[in-house]
Amino acid sequence: MDKRKREYDKKYRKEHPEQSKNYSRKYYYGHVEERRSYRRKNVEKTRIYNKKYFKEYKNEKKEYDKQYYKEHLERKKKQYKDYIKKHLEIRRKCSMKYNRKIRNTIKGQIDSRISSLVRYTLRGTKAGRSWKSIVDFTLEQFKQHFQGLFTNGMNWNKFMNGEIHIDHVVPINHFHYESTDDPQFKECWALHNLQSMWARDNLSKGNRRYQLPLPL
Repeated sequence: MDKRKREYDKKYRKEHPEQSKNYSRKYYYGHVEERRSYRRKNVEKTRIYNKKYFKEYKNEKKEYDKQYYKEHLERKKKQYKDYIKKHLEIRRKCSMKYNRKIRNTIKGQIDSRISSLVRYTLRGTKAGRSWKSIVDFTLEQFKQHFQGLFTNGMNWNKFMNGEIHIDHVVPINHFHYESTDDPQFKECWALHNLQSMWARDNLSKGNRRYQLPLPL
């Protein structure tokens, strides 16, 4: 990397900002397809050249990038903020679409509901951890246990529609804990304390303990 050439280019751009901008734009867009075509035809040659170039000028490039970032820090911050603002709605729509797709599966629906319940019971101390890492059962074990408690008329379609809730036999409010290591948390989220219940029954149950009859 020629330091004198870099200094000269920098000085020229500073003294002739408009000409430099127009030239760069014209040169870049005028030769972009030509460069793509060359790289496609000379993939191996380009790879060897780049590897040799970056190996030879590794330290110089590192210093240049560091200095460039330092000199243009505010501009980079502004560019990043503008990018996030511009693409926020797109990212939100993609996220919502992805979440809807996931929740359209039984596993996804179970995952979503248990995650929400655990996050609520921990009152913000879940700290980004998956519920699977802080309870003593797997999603498959829960699914098998939950289905085994289905009473007459219950099925997974009704669960997906929200007609069936994940209920605690001993309600959450009967336990007092501050961390996932607390024995009361383990008891609250033990598999035997979870059951399937009709939504209407769960809403009327409140904080009372209510054990469903075993399935027929």
